[in-house]
Parts: sequence; structure tokens; C-alpha cells
Amino acid sequence: MDLSTALFRVKRYVIYWLQCVDQHSLQAPYVFELYNEVFRGVQKADSSEITTALHQLQSDHREVPTQSGAGSSLTTKKYTVSQIAKHGITDLRHAQLIQRIIDYHAFSTVLELGASIGVNTIRLCNSSLQSIVTVERNDVLIDVASELFKKLGLTDRIELVHADVEVVLRDFVKQKRRFGLIFLDANHTYEGTLAYSELMFRLVDQNHGVVVFDDINWSSGMRRAWDELSKKFDKGVVLETYQMGFLFFNPRLQRGKYIVDF
Repeated sequence: MDLSTALFRVKRYVIYWLQCVDQHSLQAPYVFELYNEVFRGVQKADSSEITTALHQLQSDHREVPTQSGAGSSLTTKKYTVSQIAKHGITDLRHAQLIQRIIDYHAFSTVLELGASIGVNTIRLCNSSLQSIVTVERNDVLIDVASELFKKLGLTDRIELVHADVEVVLRDFVKQKRRFGLIFLDANHTYEGTLAYSELMFRLVDQNHGVVVFDDINWSSGMRRAWDELSKKFDKGVVLETYQMGFLFFNPRLQRGKYIVDF
């Protein structure tokens, strides 16, 4: 990480810390309940199966070529599965937050854009969802994720797609597929995020869906994309933590944006 990026993230965290609010400042009934039941939910430990699998991945030294999907916390040109398992996946706290969002809204279908090594995918399977589609274009990571899903006996609930995210999104739009929740953790650029968003909004349930953007403060480009998307969003409620941005689609809700303590 270069100095300018580090300083940008520190600045953004200070801004977040100054602006974030807790349940005492949330007046809208839906947002108040959502924050208390979901965002303030109790974090649990991983299952023994996931813990064992993660430890094994942290000892996997296969090299991963530089393709998209390597994990946003890694900036070196060469890295290994072990490094991704230690530093390049969604942390347990945020993975379980998405789990609770899925359970709270009783979503049955989820689309994950950026499978990486598959750890976040298997964590989401601990929710009430029936099936999850996860997309990854990296040749090595797709093999690692596939091995993990087979090892844990989850292949009947996980559809693993080896392809470019934008290609998959366009195909799904043509197929008129619909998802309760879409989680974007791929192509952390301004242009990529906006291009994906246009397609994701055509796939998510417009009356009862959620789109989640990871790493909104990863770079100035990501921040700019999130600011534009959240400002223009008029189909429900926007919630934001330091790491993630959430668009809750529901035409019955009063439009509003909330930066919440998490």
C-alpha cells in the first residue's frame, strides 16, 4: 500500500467516525429495527468445519497469477492462497452481518461477485438461503473454491461460475434471473463498480432486495463510485459502515441515508 492510499483510508475512517450514529439517532422504524436486530447482532465463532478448512487454506502456498479476484487487501503482484486466506477475504464480522441480513429478509437466492477462495461463500451458507451463485474468473482461485465446496459437501447449494463478472451479469439479465441479495467484491475501480451496478440493479428484487458493496473506502475511485450510487438511489434506504455500503430496495420505505456505527 502506498502512502497516499494509506492517508486516504485514514482520512475516510476519521470522517466515518465523526458521522456514524447508533440506535439512539435512528428514527425511521424499519432502520431502527434493522440496525438493532441485524447490525448489532451477536457475532458467533465459525463452525469447526470452516475453522479447519480455513487453517488448511492458510497453509496452502499455491501461487495465484495476477488476475481480478485476488482479494482487495493484497497489493503485491505475486501472492499465494495462504496470503489470501490470511489477509484477502471478507472478515468474519462482516460475513456474519451479511448472513444476518439474509436471515432477516428470508432471502432464498444470493449472488456473490468475487468468490476468491470460497470462504465467504461457505460462511453465507450458514444462513437460511437455499442457493448461492458465486462468480470467479481467476483460474487458481476457482479450483481452490471448488475443492472447498466439495470438501464441505455444499455443491448442491452453491453454483460456482468460472467467468468474467460482467459477462455473467449480462447473461443473467438476458435470462431474467432474480436475486434477493447481491454482494459485490470484485473490480475495485470507479468504472467497474458503476458498470456492474447498472446490471446488478436489473437482477436484484426491486421490492425486497439488497445490494452490498464491499471496500467502499478502498480507494478514491471506489469512494467516488459509492457516493454517486448512494446519492442517486431512490428506491429505498441506504446504510453505510466504514467498509461496506448497503442499498435496501423497498418502494414503501421513506428514502434516507444512514452512516451507522458498526
